Amino acid sequence: MASVLQGKDGHLFLDNDTNRVCDQVRGVLRLTDRQLFEIAHAHMQRGFSARATNASYAHIIVPNKETALRYLLPPEVSFQESGPTPVNSYFSSGLPTANSFFDDQYLGALHLETPCFSREDSHWNHFGAHRYLTTMLKRAGWQDIAHRIESLDLELISGKQAGDLGSKLGRDAEEIQILRPSKPAARQVFTNEVTNEGCVRIFHNPKSASNKTLFLMHDSTGLWVHHFLAEAFACVVALHYPDFDPYFVHRFKPDCVLFLQIERFFIRPPRNEVSYVEMIAAEEARKGCKKSAVSLLKDPSVITRSNDITWLGL
Repeated sequence: MASVLQGKDGHLFLDNDTNRVCDQVRGVLRLTDRQLFEIAHAHMQRGFSARATNASYAHIIVPNKETALRYLLPPEVSFQESGPTPVNSYFSSGLPTANSFFDDQYLGALHLETPCFSREDSHWNHFGAHRYLTTMLKRAGWQDIAHRIESLDLELISGKQAGDLGSKLGRDAEEIQILRPSKPAARQVFTNEVTNEGCVRIFHNPKSASNKTLFLMHDSTGLWVHHFLAEAFACVVALHYPDFDPYFVHRFKPDCVLFLQIERFFIRPPRNEVSYVEMIAAEEARKGCKKSAVSLLKDPSVITRSNDITWLGL
């Protein structure tokens, strides 16, 4: 279990968890040249697989809270004291990184004006997610998608959240601000309700100005952007899983493929030859599910058919 660091201004941070977050931030944990090459090569392969079906591919890396708010870390943790972080090493390596997008300063600067992170959670908040996502989408050349998200009428409501870090210290839920579309047109039409990895969610938007479809691979950071992306596409398939099945993409034929990855998971080598049918079946069997996604993955053509919404589980 990850331990917790207490930083400045009441902010909590991850200590060295299984991904050695603090060692990454300090620049102590380093990837070899071969490891960096293998990561770059994996994303090149994903881009090739996407382009083979006339889709575009983007890999957006979300900064760790420890990276973005490094000025709030406790004094015993100094950013890049022993060298660059693994992600910064990647972008300075000279390797082909054209499909990957990252900014380790954007959220930290924005947070000084409007909070992008809550004090007791390791994830970004909805405001930070909205601003960083649209900025990175523009850098990826997806300006039309970014503009659709930016043009949404949004509302800010108050809520409470038991932060993943505060919970480790037995703290009560903290007050948070939730940013969401005020008049959402999209709705979730299916989920297998698997916890974390293996969860499949499908969103349809009958009022979308675009007929485009999105295949989104993500970790827990993706939970803060589903409702934004769903408003920008006619259909979104969101998979809580980092690895890539080119056969599924070949059959589904999305217009866009997006991999949203938190920085601390970057050190895990990407895999590109998994079978989503086998992986989802195994996760559903292990964790339990109310509705299986396996049939959808076996015949992804049914996913975008609006007349099959009832079949999807509504």
